[in-house]
Amino acid sequence: MRKLFFFIACVVCISISKANEIDLIKHRIAEWHWEKGVDKAVIVRNAQKWQQTLQDNQQWKDVDYVDPSPSVWKGIDHLKRIHDMTVAYTAPWSSLKNNPEVFKAIENALVYWNRSKPKNKNWWWNEIEAPRVLGVILIMLSEKDNQNRLSGELFANLVKQMEYKRYKGDTGVNMADYDTHIFYSGLINNDESQIQSGLNNIFSISKPTVKEGIQFDNSYAQHDIMLHIFGYGTEYLKVETYIGAMVADTKFAMKGEHLRVFTDFITKTLIPQIRGRYTNSTSFGRQISRESFTDLEWLVPYLESLILMDKANTQIYKDTILRLEGKKKPSYHIAEFQKHYWNTDFSFYQDKNYQFSVRMSSKFTEQAETNLNGENKLGGYRSIGSYSILQDGTEYFNIYPMWDWKKIPGTTTLDQLPIPDTYCLTPGVSGFAGGVSNGKIGASAFMQNQFGVRAEKSWFMFEGAVICLGNNISAEREGEVFTTVEQSFFKDQLVYQNNEETKKVAAGQLINNVGEQVLIHNNTAYLFPQKTNLNVSTQVQNGRWKDINDVGSNEEHKNAVFKVWINHGEKADKAGYQYLIMPGINKPAKARKLADNFVILNQTNVQAVYSKSANKLMLVFFRPSETEIEGIKIKADQACIVLIENPGSGNPELYVADPSRKVKEVNIEIGTEKINIQLPVTLDYAGLSVHYKKTNP
Repeated sequence: MRKLFFFIACVVCISISKANEIDLIKHRIAEWHWEKGVDKAVIVRNAQKWQQTLQDNQQWKDVDYVDPSPSVWKGIDHLKRIHDMTVAYTAPWSSLKNNPEVFKAIENALVYWNRSKPKNKNWWWNEIEAPRVLGVILIMLSEKDNQNRLSGELFANLVKQMEYKRYKGDTGVNMADYDTHIFYSGLINNDESQIQSGLNNIFSISKPTVKEGIQFDNSYAQHDIMLHIFGYGTEYLKVETYIGAMVADTKFAMKGEHLRVFTDFITKTLIPQIRGRYTNSTSFGRQISRESFTDLEWLVPYLESLILMDKANTQIYKDTILRLEGKKKPSYHIAEFQKHYWNTDFSFYQDKNYQFSVRMSSKFTEQAETNLNGENKLGGYRSIGSYSILQDGTEYFNIYPMWDWKKIPGTTTLDQLPIPDTYCLTPGVSGFAGGVSNGKIGASAFMQNQFGVRAEKSWFMFEGAVICLGNNISAEREGEVFTTVEQSFFKDQLVYQNNEETKKVAAGQLINNVGEQVLIHNNTAYLFPQKTNLNVSTQVQNGRWKDINDVGSNEEHKNAVFKVWINHGEKADKAGYQYLIMPGINKPAKARKLADNFVILNQTNVQAVYSKSANKLMLVFFRPSETEIEGIKIKADQACIVLIENPGSGNPELYVADPSRKVKEVNIEIGTEKINIQLPVTLDYAGLSVHYKKTNP
């Protein structure tokens, strides 16, 4: 009898423990929506307004229920208003908690949603967002201290509405977002197997793949292999952090390899892209056309939750929060770091003074999508070597309505052509796009054969300077070819030096000169060591968000813009350029002194830069070739990129990468020494930098 009693007691305890964990998770979800990013006064005020303005037909007069827009569905406002009222009705802090009139409005509005089952032509709203919002509403309404309950039939019908058949949400973050409502349904139904089924898919995307999702290089891709560290990458952060925090320290918790892969992406890829509270414009897709998208202060509650999930990286999250909140400078605890993301054709550098990133594309990757759901309508040139330079993070913040989209920084374009359309799933063309890195410095290269222009371009990223080289630039048709150096907000004044003549330039000016020129703007020096046909504008530019996004504002924005571009002339033929960007340098003399530290080669087959102070040499071999720099002869029998540490010594250390992603081995000769490098060619690691260091016999 005692054994039977003990067995029954154990079963009861296990059942209570299981129920308690499920109730704990549901309560955490409710608390998140009560507390995270919530303006409590606004929620209460809006809830009263929505309760008072709900009509007898259970609709709101000012909600457009037939709106067909795929990008911003106005009909979803009905559910979002119910969500606000539910927060106000259930939150412990709310003056409307358990208010019967608010509950009646919630109930009536849900009756309408259940009856009409609104749909949008964009599958995402139907399969992901609507069920997700509905699930949160039902979980909050299930809180035990609520004094009113929906009828069992209505509640059950609404749960059933969440059970959409999967149409597209089967890869990457879309799968995790889709399975969130499966997880919610399991919680609502107290069904442990359904909870686990949802979590299995949600957490399953935290593993490297050659398809959509986390890549083997630790970047993020969505819409096939299209770079989306932010955009879809932040959606990945949101869903994994949110769900991970809800189930932390329970039997359902994220752990092991899934947790490691996820937090490695956050700490080693996503967070470095943030400068202060802003990110660059290169690491995501069509979201560039959304106002204030690059302002990332909203990340704070997610980083706070990550501290609970990932205690090993607590200091990284805390430092990032301090920078996002403006309590510490953008340079606070920023270490020198450089990486080329070989799976997604993206290169990045940061140190305490600045951040530099460059976006390329190739036949292995998709170009940044244009005009998808009416967004990014003018961004067709973003995937041909566009770059971003940030010091405090505000350099480009919300400049995009005013941008001259034919002159995106870093790109070489034919001015007479219309901006191209690179609609979703438009692959790149280049067969040579890649980079080499030793973890602290690196070089990237891009062979362009697109949009009427052929060019061979490279970027050498050192501490204190980025050296930009271009050669063999040719136009395939009539028209002027431009390489854009910069297009950011004009701040204060420009110091301009042409040869030895120096002057200060205010807003509203346009300068064109040929010569060796130095520009100092916004604590950054731009130095052109050769005669360059350079255009510099500080004129006012204007535009509307509506010009680049169908649902953007019609309000006109105007601002003085610092725009610099090189004119290669009509129907350029084998033209070239070279210039140095030196953040943190504010005097021409200092710029020239720093530039003297670098030896630059810009040849037909090879582009190279040697740093005297660091004794490091980086070379791009666009074709098998031999060159000499500082008395050192170097030869490669394959096109490749090479970084050499201590090149003049008897024991050089090499890093080698193949931007074509197809070469199995390359033979390098440094003086009389011959070195054979084996390179990866599989889809996961082709393009990776391979390290070589001579071992003593």
